[in-house]
Amino acid sequence: MHKKLVIVADGSRAQLLSAKGRKLHTVLHEMENKDLGTHDTQLRKEGRTGGGHFYDPHSSTKCLEKECFAKDLSQEIKMRLLKGAFESIILVASPQMLGMLRKQLNSHITVDRSLCLEATHMNIEQLEDRIFD
Repeated sequence: MHKKLVIVADGSRAQLLSAKGRKLHTVLHEMENKDLGTHDTQLRKEGRTGGGHFYDPHSSTKCLEKECFAKDLSQEIKMRLLKGAFESIILVASPQMLGMLRKQLNSHITVDRSLCLEATHMNIEQLEDRIFD
């Protein structure tokens, strides 16, 4: 029975868990996106004349912060895989974060399974039911 690294993430937090067979065993690491919502664009600070409306750029600050978080998370995943402690990974993430993680993880990392699911609020038993059934 090989050991799997299970990543459960959204734009604001992530958990890395170990799994053997169809059981989640340990929360190995938890990450939080501490930058989310803390930056303010210069446009928002200055505002615009003639009303409070302004044009949001295509890449909002919040989206950029989530992309940085996905990059940090992918670095953590790569580090753990390089140590050889895990043979495969399972990604469970919100739709946006799943796309960002797939883009960050290089082609040398094989994802056994990925689930597009908001699951950071679930407990271990609920996660097992959703991941392994």
